[in-house]
Amino acid sequence: MARPEYIARLHAAKYDLRFCLRSEKPEMLRKYKKALEDACLLSGYSAPALEAALAMDFFEWVKQERLPKPQPERTELRKLLTHQRHLFRCEQPFQGGAAAIFEGLHREFAQTSLLHHDGKAGIT
Repeated sequence: MARPEYIARLHAAKYDLRFCLRSEKPEMLRKYKKALEDACLLSGYSAPALEAALAMDFFEWVKQERLPKPQPERTELRKLLTHQRHLFRCEQPFQGGAAAIFEGLHREFAQTSLLHHDGKAGIT
């Protein structure tokens, strides 16, 4: 079954909104809301019902149009890489204040307890 033109316009607006630069988000959101409003008027469905019904069709539309998933912005990529390094223990995120103090105390207490236990057990 062929996809109606107003649905294709809605998918295009959603694609633009999802993959635009951060500075373009307000304009793309306005265009998406306009396309959604038009689609609601033409279809007779409410916005939430229409979005839910078309959620899976969006991905099918992206495949059919052969649209690439654009690369994230450099700042977002840097955040992602920093987060991944943290997950693999290559880099610890900066902590300040009480959290850092308590983390240091807990680490010292654990090391002291381990050394004390190992000393009593005669482990060297």
